[in-house]
Amino acid sequence: MPALNVLDAVVELAIADRARSLPIAECIRGPGKVALEPGETVTGVRLAKAPRYRGQQYQKLGRRQAQACAIVSLAGVWQLGEAGVVERVRLALGSVAPQVVTPRAVETALVGRVFFLKEYGNRLGIANPGWFFTLSAVTQIGVRLVGDRLFDRLPNAPVLAGACAWLAIFTFALAHPYNATTFHGLGLLLGLGWGVAMPLLDALISTSRRPPSVRSTPTLRSSCSKPASSSARWSAAC
Repeated sequence: MPALNVLDAVVELAIADRARSLPIAECIRGPGKVALEPGETVTGVRLAKAPRYRGQQYQKLGRRQAQACAIVSLAGVWQLGEAGVVERVRLALGSVAPQVVTPRAVETALVGRVFFLKEYGNRLGIANPGWFFTLSAVTQIGVRLVGDRLFDRLPNAPVLAGACAWLAIFTFALAHPYNATTFHGLGLLLGLGWGVAMPLLDALISTSRRPPSVRSTPTLRSSCSKPASSSARWSAAC
């Protein structure tokens, strides 16, 4: 639901020979509560076409691998202007209240900020710095696919500490990029660090709250990202 909220999804409803549309935020009123009239059915969900320079991200924290309900989830969409200034932000939190929570104060505070990758791109002569996020996200996904079973056999705390140190080093290096190659390389290295750190962190959080008899493998972390560029088209389904 958070992802549909930030994307301003519209629910198509129909009954007999009559049809209407409702924003997703108005249609879902709470657990088991919807704004449907007797006999009315959902016939579709409509999303607007993504404009240029829009980015989006979805993060989920669950209790186990496979199909787990989220403990908390966050979806975000941001729209940038030509100069890299944030013009619009939509945020939504799931599983923290009966309905999706929208932190309006945070959204307002982010509007007008300069997207930092735009400044780096101008300085390094990179036409599309949004590829930094693309490379980072692809690396994270690759680490999860390749190392998923390996995480079950690793000592979580030491490996997590090493991954955090890795992230700290290359985050600091991000403040001093020399050229486009090192800039994109840092995206790969940071993606590798997050790909290792996040499942281990999720596993520590989930297993610490349950007895050993019901503990399971590292938590599923869902992530979808779209670079702030029109050159790549990413699906919002996650």
